[in-house]
Amino acid sequence: MLSMTSYFVCLLLASCLCSSKAYSSNSNSSINTASSTTSISVEDDSGSTIILTKPAKRIIALAPHIVENVYSAGAGDLLVASVNYANYPPEAEKLPKVGGYNKFNIEAIAALKPDVIFAWQSGTPDHFFEKLKQLGIPLYLDEPSTIKEVANSIRNIGILTGRNDVAEKAAQVHLQDLAKLKKTQANKKPIKVFYQVWDDPLYTINGKQIISDVLRLCGGINIYASESIKAPIISLESLIERDPDVIMTGSTHKSSDEALGRWKTWSSMSAVKHNNLFVVNADIVSRHTARIIQGAESVCEKFDIARDNLKP
Repeated sequence: MLSMTSYFVCLLLASCLCSSKAYSSNSNSSINTASSTTSISVEDDSGSTIILTKPAKRIIALAPHIVENVYSAGAGDLLVASVNYANYPPEAEKLPKVGGYNKFNIEAIAALKPDVIFAWQSGTPDHFFEKLKQLGIPLYLDEPSTIKEVANSIRNIGILTGRNDVAEKAAQVHLQDLAKLKKTQANKKPIKVFYQVWDDPLYTINGKQIISDVLRLCGGINIYASESIKAPIISLESLIERDPDVIMTGSTHKSSDEALGRWKTWSSMSAVKHNNLFVVNADIVSRHTARIIQGAESVCEKFDIARDNLKP
């Protein structure tokens, strides 16, 4: 059974490695094309338009971060099912589960007769989308790649469920919190960062992943931001050559020694020399939710420590 940390790593790698997936209502999509008189219409992150004749009363969320955003939008009471490791807020753990990473129960989903399904576009297997299309259930594909875009996800959930007021308030609070944090990080000295997703093989992230947006907000320069693949495998030689000031990873239970202890033998690297090896909470740094602001605050605090450690 996957540990919590391994689960989030798998989801992150899935989202990065499958990010080229295209799913559009222009080609046999499962999105309903209701009449033009309907008053509820939103565009999801794939560019497809979801149209409902009335607010959804039964919804399924197929990723932990979407479950969390549904609650933020004030629609948690409409959830009839979620997925493994959907653990926030606490009441989400009581929901029936219809699967998890890379495996979903299509029969259970169909039996629950949801009015709309919210799914993570690149964190869900292609073959599962093909099965969903056959059900003809309206499908919203969620893929925020920046902290700011989380607000749009919350807004759209609110629109589709008739919880517009609550969702808009939550979206505005998120954007205000983001603006405040940006203000505190303005003019901070840039530092070079390597974010470790997995250690064997050595995976990292490019600049298009939401974690990279967190690093950027805090003044971090992702040394692999220019890579074309969202989750590139990199070599030890490449990492040593780029010589990051900080090495960071996400976990829900490991200490820095457990997660990053291997790097201590490479004392020539700036991050090791200055003791800038940091673990942050993967739950709030990796998830595309309003709590990512808390994750960013943690990252920014670590970078401030790193800047002090780098002083002569």
